[in-house]
Amino acid sequence: MDITAKIVKLGELAVVAAGHPVRGAVDELPEGDVAMVQMRDVGSDGRIEWDGVVRIDPPGKRLPDFLGVGDLIFTTRGARNVAAVIEHVPGAAICAPNLFIIRVAAEVACLPDYLAWYVNQRPAQAYFQRSATGTSIMNIRREVVEALGVPVPSLREQETIVGISQAARAEKRLLQQLIQNRDQQMEALAAALAGTAEVGL
Repeated sequence: MDITAKIVKLGELAVVAAGHPVRGAVDELPEGDVAMVQMRDVGSDGRIEWDGVVRIDPPGKRLPDFLGVGDLIFTTRGARNVAAVIEHVPGAAICAPNLFIIRVAAEVACLPDYLAWYVNQRPAQAYFQRSATGTSIMNIRREVVEALGVPVPSLREQETIVGISQAARAEKRLLQQLIQNRDQQMEALAAALAGTAEVGL
């Protein structure tokens, strides 16, 4: 695929902001109607597992920066820094303070899905690993995210890349399901054989 792209700093494409400030553990906050996405809710495939998201009453006087469709959530800690696109929001939702919200500017010709795809690829991941701070737990500062150079091709080429990426993820999920089904069949067979052997003793 022959693609030409202009390198643009992420901070020129989007606004990067920290999640809602919280003192202490999120799980200890009072229950409420607002979903708070934490790092554990972001899968390695860049999808948010909404079923497990806790709902809280946001603390503090600051007006929550509610998540919207097209926003990106970026994990700032750990061995891999994943970007996930908000495809749908089940009601009011915010994210934890150790996550960044990346919001692509309306006037910028960059698709949120494309930006998330590039952030999750090896060149960007290598950059984050080189730029991380900390010893036992690596951490990414906002300035580092904003300084990431992002190759931005035409919108049509971005759409093509996103389509290929989505097809690849669908294939991966299908293969994982097939492997899981086969493992369950083998476990059931082993259990049946074990039961037969016990009867014969």
